[in-house]
Amino acid sequence: MVKFFSPQVTKTSNGKYQYSIRYRDPSFDGIRKKSLVIKNNSSYAKNHADLIVKQKIRASLGLSEQQPITFSSLSQKYFGTLEKRGNAYKTRLSYRSHLNKINEVFGKQMVSTITTIQINKFLDNLLYEKNLSNKTVHSYRALLNNVFSYAKQFGYIKTNPMVDVKINYKDESHKNNYRAENWYLTDDEMDKIIRDCNEMHRPDYRDFILWLYLTGMRIGEGGAIQVDDIIQKDDIFFCKINGTLIKIVGQGYVKQPFTKTKSSMRDIALPQQAVDLYLDNKKGKNKKDYLFTNKRTGNPFSTGTINPVLKSICKRQNIDKPITAHIFRHTHVSKLSELGYPLDVISKRVGHENDKITREIYLHITNRKAKKYNEMISGLNFPK
Repeated sequence: MVKFFSPQVTKTSNGKYQYSIRYRDPSFDGIRKKSLVIKNNSSYAKNHADLIVKQKIRASLGLSEQQPITFSSLSQKYFGTLEKRGNAYKTRLSYRSHLNKINEVFGKQMVSTITTIQINKFLDNLLYEKNLSNKTVHSYRALLNNVFSYAKQFGYIKTNPMVDVKINYKDESHKNNYRAENWYLTDDEMDKIIRDCNEMHRPDYRDFILWLYLTGMRIGEGGAIQVDDIIQKDDIFFCKINGTLIKIVGQGYVKQPFTKTKSSMRDIALPQQAVDLYLDNKKGKNKKDYLFTNKRTGNPFSTGTINPVLKSICKRQNIDKPITAHIFRHTHVSKLSELGYPLDVISKRVGHENDKITREIYLHITNRKAKKYNEMISGLNFPK
């Protein structure tokens, strides 16, 4: 058991005071000391210093299960571990955004005082007052659990308040049905978008949009494609999807050498129209140049450039759908479903191990085809 000796208070050269406590523990020989600088020699300052110094001593000896820390300070410590653990840049950005929102509520509160009820109320507010989706609120819960697990691991709390946290998820069946029916483009809508690009005299927009439509890539994957990522085996052209495009402050656009998930690292066969796009856009470029670039800026395409363009196009063309660049990926899934591709083949092509949206679109298309055949069956009869 640690033994504390009488504290000592000495005045420093800058007019402040150093509060020191000497201590002995059976785990080592001799006497050691820890100190804390305080502003004045008042009883309040000394009592407060005594508490903090003794906590530091217990923590250094591994005797303390709980060190005082605010959630804001804890979240900074946790965030600092993410890069060391290999979390992707975009993942860290997402975590940072979530932590900023959490700190608006819990930032100044001592971590040891945050309760399960407070967290339940916070998540419930996100779900029903802020109207965030079930998926987004689930991601907040997962992050909070990671932070509190980290806090318990390093002695900031005794128990994890997330153990009994429960999210009262919303019924999103209507939203899911709407999404399955509207998160892809019809041939007519796709034609309007391509025609609008031509009328704007922006073949660069047109070609990149067609590339996403023909390959089912995420926009970051499509933007990161370099000239030498296209290879030919016999008579078939393949695209090696081996990274994603990110924008780092101070560095600009950078190809991250891995995709969103492990299953997203893949080679896909290209239809002839995509091959034509490749052959046309690689002209005058080196092997490591990005295949698709903005003709005005020279930068590869990203959500920041494509999504505003799509919003303007939809307004001009009266397309009433929540369109972002991701819709071309969903449209690719719908077209393959119409062509009769099996779900597992589609999932592998778009780099999904198990994706809810892919299944929803696939089932919607196949159910629609089944309905058509059900109507056609009325014409089947045996001639009498």
